[in-house]
Amino acid sequence: MLLLRTMSMLCISGMLLMGCNGNTDTSENVEQETEEAVSAAEAEFDEERNELRNNLQEMGNKIDRRIEHMEAEIENASAEAEADIEEELAELRDERAQINQSLEDLENATEEEWQEFKKGTQEMLNDIERGWENMEAEMEEEVHEEVHD
Repeated sequence: MLLLRTMSMLCISGMLLMGCNGNTDTSENVEQETEEAVSAAEAEFDEERNELRNNLQEMGNKIDRRIEHMEAEIENASAEAEADIEEELAELRDERAQINQSLEDLENATEEEWQEFKKGTQEMLNDIERGWENMEAEMEEEVHEEVHD
């Protein structure tokens, strides 16, 4: 009877040890899966940050080209047109300053605030594009009115 009890205890102990060993493997798997998930999230964050950086830099380049174009136009403009161009140049320079600030903020954005930052920056880029579209439509309308007057 004592032998049976001892054998049972050894058997139970062995099963417990095997169960614990299995849990160690499972906890190692969970740890590895967690590390992989964190790495994937960090990679996605870096990819989104790089994409937004590229979009900001591209918009900055567009603004710079528009500024250069407007500065060239101002040399041959009438006094009335010159005032309009100066106003447009001021807006472009403000937009460029916003882009520069966003590029700086981008480098300091944390993962915790990323979604809000990304949304706000994308809205700013969209607002700039819409502003340009509206300005171009207004200019076309003014040209059309001048031609028909």
